[in-house]
Amino acid sequence: YRTFEIMFFHGRAHLERFEALFDTPARKVLIPHGDEGLLSRLADPGGDLRERYGIAAERPVIVFFGGLRPSKGLPDLAEAFAAVRRHTDASLVIAGHPAGGFDMAALRRHLEDLGIDGDTALDDRYLPIEDIGPLVRTATVVALPYRSGTASGVLQAAYAFDRPVIVTDVGSLAEAVDDGETGFVVPAGDPAALAAALLKVVGDPDEAAAMGSRAGRVARERFGWDPIARTVLDTYGRRS
Repeated sequence: YRTFEIMFFHGRAHLERFEALFDTPARKVLIPHGDEGLLSRLADPGGDLRERYGIAAERPVIVFFGGLRPSKGLPDLAEAFAAVRRHTDASLVIAGHPAGGFDMAALRRHLEDLGIDGDTALDDRYLPIEDIGPLVRTATVVALPYRSGTASGVLQAAYAFDRPVIVTDVGSLAEAVDDGETGFVVPAGDPAALAAALLKVVGDPDEAAAMGSRAGRVARERFGWDPIARTVLDTYGRRS
């Protein structure tokens, strides 16, 4: 790391953690994890994946997607969803390829033990780019129940398709969420808090839509590529 003169970070918490671990004279600059709106223009046929997953049109849907790893907090999400199902008819979709030693069989057993396997769609494919848009449009809310992490393209993909998020307060995730406006931030490893936040969204479709609309505006304005490009150019002493 001492080789570099400039380093870019996707969040202040991430930057501060780096500084606590490494001694480097590099100039450190913050830029957000950029808007993922490009996904809506790349091989995206439109529609959603409710029919594929056997989910009725009227049911609210909680979606988790991305690489399935031990750090992603899926047992916490399963327990939270079990609590949500006691109050709503929501469905859960978990989509992504297992990686990093993730135990898919253990997750299936956990869902069965909680009695929610019949309301959960597990899609363990490596998701093709053309499925990302339809998958996110399937969601009422996108959940990121991570136990550790830094920043996330999943969060930005949710925003790009006007969907609110529930994130845990790890890394710099919370910095990208206007709590109560574009989503909710909850403590990591706390299924009860996660369930309460999920219920606020799936239990109020109008508010979920309003939060998603605000998330989309934030993606295009705060996380747009024009201001990111200006920051990078200015950092290197150039002007656009």
